[in-house]
Amino acid sequence: MDRLLVITPHCSGQVPQDVLAQMLGDARDDLEARERLLRRVWLQGDPYTDVMFDVPGAVAVHATVSRFVVDVNRARDDAGPNGVVKATDFDAAPFYPPGREPDPTEVEERLRRYWDTFHATVERLIAERGFDLILVGHSMSGTGPALGPDSGARRPAVTLMTGGDEAGEPVPGRRPSVEPALARELRRLAEEAFAPLLEAARGTVDPVVALNRPWSVDELSYRHGPPHGVPAFGLEVNRDLYLDESTGRALPGRVPALRAALSAFAAAALEAVRR
Repeated sequence: MDRLLVITPHCSGQVPQDVLAQMLGDARDDLEARERLLRRVWLQGDPYTDVMFDVPGAVAVHATVSRFVVDVNRARDDAGPNGVVKATDFDAAPFYPPGREPDPTEVEERLRRYWDTFHATVERLIAERGFDLILVGHSMSGTGPALGPDSGARRPAVTLMTGGDEAGEPVPGRRPSVEPALARELRRLAEEAFAPLLEAARGTVDPVVALNRPWSVDELSYRHGPPHGVPAFGLEVNRDLYLDESTGRALPGRVPALRAALSAFAAAALEAVRR
C-alpha cells in the first residue's frame, strides 16, 4: 500500500488566531463566540475524514488548516464564492463582519503559508516515492447546500469523482483523471466494499455509489495525477452515513466501519490499477 497516496484536504477544523480574530471582529475576545465559530467551521468541513481515510500502509497528506482559511482543493487563483479563500460558508452565511474580508495582500499571504506549502509537500512525495494511485478523501452533506451544484437535492451515499460523466466517459473539453473502464471498475469495487454499510443505512441515505454526481472534478486529483501519469480521483462519503450534523457527533460504530470499508476499497482499487 505504500504505492497509494491518500490526501484529505478538508479534514481540519483549525483556524489560526490571526484569521479567527479577523472573522470574529469586535467579538474576538468573546470566548463563547469563538467556540460557536469553530464549531461552525468544523461542521462545514469534512469531519473525521482523516480518521476514515487512514488506510494502513498508505502514504497520507492531511490539511492542517480549515478549508475556510485556505481551500487547498481549489485552484490558487480561484476567486469565486466557493474559491480558494471563502468569504462565506456553504449556506452563504458570511464569515467576516462587513468590510473586514481579507484583502488581496492578506489572501496572498495565506496562500503562501498554507496552499503553497501543502502542494509542495504533495509534489515532493510524488517525486520521491512514486505512486500507482492517488485517492483524495472527502465527505459531503446529505442534502445539497445553498452553494452546492445540487441545492436541496438528496445526495448519494458515496460519489467517485473521476472527471467524466456518470458513466465515467469523457466530457467535451476535458480528459478524465481516471480512464472510463477503470472508473467503472472502481465504482463496482466501492459498491462491494460499502455494501454492508449502505444496507444498514438504507432508511437514511440513498444506497448508491455514484460516478461524477453531484461533482465530477476533484481539483487535487487533476493537479497531481495526470501530470505525473498517475490515476487520481476523489471520493465523497455522505455524512448522513456517520454523523449527526445537528450535534456534530459521530454515530456509534460508523467511523470505524467506514475506515474498514475504505481500506478494503483502497486495496482493491490499487490492485485494479496494477492489472
